Amino acid sequence: LQGEKMKSPVNIALILFVLLLGGLSPTDAFTKPVRTFVIDYSLKALPFAVAWGFILKDLFFKKFSSVDCLRSDTENEYSPTLVAK
Repeated sequence: LQGEKMKSPVNIALILFVLLLGGLSPTDAFTKPVRTFVIDYSLKALPFAVAWGFILKDLFFKKFSSVDCLRSDTENEYSPTLVAK
């Protein structure tokens, strides 16, 4: 993904979902009943599973072009890059 596709509203919402529920849920940023609910039902893993699903969706269904090799500074070494269509 390049450019504006990385900054889509879905990707921004997913990052916020991961940061809020995954990162801040065990802290004092949430009230005690919310923290207890998240811990009791193991909801801390939910945003990471959703993000993993989005990554898998992109890997399975996005059309990638062939590998383009770019010559690096050192001799006989190439760094392959994938370009999404």
